[in-house]
This record gives sequence, structure tokens and C-alpha cells, in this order.
Amino acid sequence: GTTSDREMKGFLKYDFFLTDTWYIFQSLSGEKDGVIDLDLRLVVGSGMGYQWVERKDLNFSTELGLAWTDERYKDSQLDNDYVGGILRWNLDSRFFDRLTFFHRAEYRPSLDESDVMQIDAVTGLRSDLTDSFFLEAKFVWEYDSEPSTGKHRQDVDYILGLGYRFD
Repeated sequence: GTTSDREMKGFLKYDFFLTDTWYIFQSLSGEKDGVIDLDLRLVVGSGMGYQWVERKDLNFSTELGLAWTDERYKDSQLDNDYVGGILRWNLDSRFFDRLTFFHRAEYRPSLDESDVMQIDAVTGLRSDLTDSFFLEAKFVWEYDSEPSTGKHRQDVDYILGLGYRFD
């Protein structure tokens, strides 16, 4: 009888490269989480990124920018919006022909209140089964410094999934 996970997330991002390594990004993400009573968290961000390494076997980039976060909860007294920073990094390292390690993280602190922040991190392994299908095992960690009343600040998921790549 206890629901442990019920969430939906979406993420859109556009990168415009100014040089071979420097780029400007714009991003939009939305999240709904029934377990923490979050009706909608909307994050609109923009900033600069740098592609440190871009090879077939290794990719690493970092991004720094600003974001507006708007949070709407079932209990409207918890609704919140703020302007904050964005620090993101993305690492993909191919070990063998069909096995890739990945780590992506995003840190969004409020600019007004130093104790208000969101952190999302995903670490895992992806194994290419065919040119399009892959098997993925990942660890997902989410931190919310101000969760809704009675809810936990951290959420951890272990996910094993089958995926399809659209190239």
C-alpha cells in the first residue's frame, strides 16, 4: 500500500556553438512528483558552456548560467519561485567498443537564500546491444533543500532499463 515513486520529467536544451569549444545554452525542464506532492517544478535557464574534450571515446563539458525556478505544490502555501545559478557537467567515457560510463550532474543554488538548492546527479553504465538498442544501469540521486512538509530531502533510485537511440 505505499507508493515509493511517481514522477514525470522532461528536459529540452539548445546549444549554440560560438567556437569549437565555447557555446551558449538555453534549457527548459519540467517535473511532477506525486510522492513529494510537487504539482510542477519549471526551470528555465541560460548560460555559457565549454566542451573540454570531444572524442569518440571521451566527452566532457561544463556549463555555468542562471535559471528561474518556479515550484507549485499541492499545498499552495509551499509554492516558491527564485532566481538561481546553474552548474552542470557531463562526462561520457567509452571503455570498450560497446560499454560507456556516464556521469551527469546539475547544481542549482538560489541567489537569494544560500541554503536553498537543488542537486540532480546520474551515474551509470550503458551497453550497446545493437546500433539502436542499449541496456543501461544507473544510480540517480536528487537533493531538494526545501522539500514539502514531511518529505525527505534526498531521493535515490537504482534503474535498470532497455533503451532505443534515435540517430
